[in-house]
Amino acid sequence: MASIGPISLFREKTSVHQFGDALANPEQESSFVIRSNRIILELMATHRKEQVVIRGQSVSSTLRLASMVVERFLRDPQVFHREVPVDWHDLWDRKRSDYERRFQPESWVSIHVDGKAAYATKGSLPIDQIERVAKGEDLTDDIIKDATKAMFGNVDDVVVQHESQTAVVFTPFSNHLRAAVLERRGGRTGSFSVSAFHQPDQKIRLSAFINFVADLVEAVTLKEFLEKVRTMMEESNLSSPPVPHDHLSAALGRKRQCTQFVLAFEKANKVQYRPERPEIT
Repeated sequence: MASIGPISLFREKTSVHQFGDALANPEQESSFVIRSNRIILELMATHRKEQVVIRGQSVSSTLRLASMVVERFLRDPQVFHREVPVDWHDLWDRKRSDYERRFQPESWVSIHVDGKAAYATKGSLPIDQIERVAKGEDLTDDIIKDATKAMFGNVDDVVVQHESQTAVVFTPFSNHLRAAVLERRGGRTGSFSVSAFHQPDQKIRLSAFINFVADLVEAVTLKEFLEKVRTMMEESNLSSPPVPHDHLSAALGRKRQCTQFVLAFEKANKVQYRPERPEIT
């Protein structure tokens, strides 16, 4: 029987500084900085347990890729061991929105299974090396420093800084699924939780719930983006927005689309927010 362990999404920033001769070059910049969202999925099936790491540039895209992996694994626990591999590129390409394709072309995601890269929209040697050492575990300074040995050789002059903040936590209960979400809005942080309750004759699919949270998070993010543009225009007395009209129009259309997805899920299921649903309309 296939099952999945606890699911949490972390916002992470990893900086690796190689100073070399600090006296000769005291202002040397970081050798690399990785900003990403990271989810560890513990996938358990008969005779096998795997640690799958999902990374992504945005919270919503990371959640959507995680929902794809969860859905495929629960349907086929051998998903990462098939003779004909799953075409993750095709699946992800169909999952991406037109808005993301057009206005967020740099957005990226990746899948690592037990430390090995299974799929990535954009290659990254530092990420691949870190995940190879971590093998699906939580990241620590020691793991990251160990991973730099393959890139820098000598790590005596390497300084590692790793920051991690919990952003979304999924918790299953006997009668419902819950997600706790930490928001960052205008330099401030807040939080809310959302629960979706099972029906007596039908349980809510975990993948569908994760995707619902992704739609909710993206709707909130786009609303904040549009409000920020409006505020900039008002405070600077601008006659035209600092963002092209086609971008604003597409962002508004995508926010409406995500809002429709959220409302449809709420209509089909019993959903409860605490303290209340964030404003998305």
